[in-house]
Amino acid sequence: MEGFISADYKIENFEREFTEPGQRYFFVCDDDGTAIGYLRLRRNTEVDHLLGTNNIEIQRIYVDHAYHGRKVADHLMQLSIDIANENKHEWIWLGVWELNPRAQKFYQKWGFEKFSEHDFYMGKEKQTDWLMRKSLR
Repeated sequence: MEGFISADYKIENFEREFTEPGQRYFFVCDDDGTAIGYLRLRRNTEVDHLLGTNNIEIQRIYVDHAYHGRKVADHLMQLSIDIANENKHEWIWLGVWELNPRAQKFYQKWGFEKFSEHDFYMGKEKQTDWLMRKSLR
């Protein structure tokens, strides 16, 4: 995990991501302005061959553990779906680690279903993500 965080969550990566076309970040803050959750939506062609080109990815949706159960993730998910609908996307999709049943259950509650898988690396360890989609039509 430390290797993954240090490689993928560098400030330089965030600075680069902020300028990528077709992506948007959203943050939820508590009353004192501390970020407690965030969302990254982006246009990604990875699943175009499965869903067509009119899709949007929830690349990240994270909530600080101390705020789990307070509907922060629900707020971010609804925002994702609203934006996807406003932009007339046919599909919204995401990847979730195969060994994260809590997140899978959350996404299923929102109407997402598994449609494929892909591998990713957490440091040097190969992991598998389920790819989950929700139809917006």
